[in-house]
Amino acid sequence: AFLGGLRPVIWHPLDRTEALMYSREERDMLAATDLGGGVEEILASEDRSADGIERYYQQSRWTFDEHNSILYEMEYTLSPTQIRVDYTITPDLQLSWVPCYGIAFRPRGMKELRYVGLGPQDAWPNKRAAPTFGLWRYDGGVKAVRDVLLELWEGTMCIEGARYLEQDPSRPDEVFIYGDVVSRPEKGRKAVDPFPLLRTDEDAPFRGSFTITVN
Repeated sequence: AFLGGLRPVIWHPLDRTEALMYSREERDMLAATDLGGGVEEILASEDRSADGIERYYQQSRWTFDEHNSILYEMEYTLSPTQIRVDYTITPDLQLSWVPCYGIAFRPRGMKELRYVGLGPQDAWPNKRAAPTFGLWRYDGGVKAVRDVLLELWEGTMCIEGARYLEQDPSRPDEVFIYGDVVSRPEKGRKAVDPFPLLRTDEDAPFRGSFTITVN
């Protein structure tokens, strides 16, 4: 009852730095395609509960246009106050890389969003010198986190296992929990090892997991 609208995420609004990392052809494609939306088609669902443990699986395809889609698989493991979420996102896109991947959801009755992690400045895989580790109130941007804390009208939600946190100002009722985000370029150059792009052309799905506890 405290959670709604879980959906896969491979996109967020690009700033100028991120936009310039794409080729002109990719930017033209992005101007005509909304990778932040998509239409869901449920392909399979299964009750995998056993030995007193509730577990449910769902597979779906999210289509953005005739050339771009993702295959999304999620398994929920339930207890009275906790949900463990394991997910896989397999992209079929005309882009060579995506800026992020993870899960978005709408916590019901959210009053305040805080996190344990690096702040108050934004933090990226290769940009972590300025922020300080601590308990912070979320104030926008991409944050590297250990735990996410949501004050709700009916309790407190703690998300463990998240790596990055963001909220899109155009979707203020949603929280984005990322398994990873792309590194920032250095002096105009694309990110390279050990901070590579999140490539979509290597036949490797994006995987993530986290646990939600409500008190």
